[in-house]
Amino acid sequence: FKMRNHGKSMRYSFLSLIENPCNFETLNFLREYLKQNMKFSLKLKLFDEFKNTLGFRFKNLPELKYIIAGIIILFFVGIKDDILIIAPLTKLMGQIFAALIIVIFADLQITHLHGFFGIMEISPYLGIPLSVFVFLVVINGFNLIDGIDGLSASIGVVVAGSLGVWFFLVQEYQYVILSVSVMGALFGFLRFNVFSKKNKIFMGDTGSLILGLLISVLIIKFNQMNID
Repeated sequence: FKMRNHGKSMRYSFLSLIENPCNFETLNFLREYLKQNMKFSLKLKLFDEFKNTLGFRFKNLPELKYIIAGIIILFFVGIKDDILIIAPLTKLMGQIFAALIIVIFADLQITHLHGFFGIMEISPYLGIPLSVFVFLVVINGFNLIDGIDGLSASIGVVVAGSLGVWFFLVQEYQYVILSVSVMGALFGFLRFNVFSKKNKIFMGDTGSLILGLLISVLIIKFNQMNID
């Protein structure tokens, strides 16, 4: 087998090790080689155990790839609006496009109103535009209240935390992880947005749009999980 040390290649055979077991240079190479490979194997083992413990797989959350797609769209819309102001209509079209990807392809849409205005189950022809409307309201709601330090992040923590507890109680652990991830990101943000005087950071349109999208996903999933 082949080993490298400081850019120089050297070849060793097991026969040479048997013939000269006191070759300290060879033994040092072997030790470093085994150490690196054992560390890599240990990391893979720990990662596999972590995944097995959480039971988190893409097959358990097939809509995740569409949620990520929506996040990417709003990320570029938001970052362009933060750097170069874009037209409100362009911003709205980006939000509608991101919402449609999640509503249609991820099948995260409102199909039941639980007796609101006496309406129970609704058809997809009404559910899809209603779901997109909910996305737009929540996304722009978080975007509008972002002007006050810590307000949108604090509300996001409360909503994500409350829904995360409920998802835990009904054993929807994939959405528990999503809720906790949102909370963790917001706690880190609040540390520098509210409580730091020297190093202030702001959410901007990029953060508020993505936060609104994730909260919308949790809300619609919560609504659908409560259908008898």
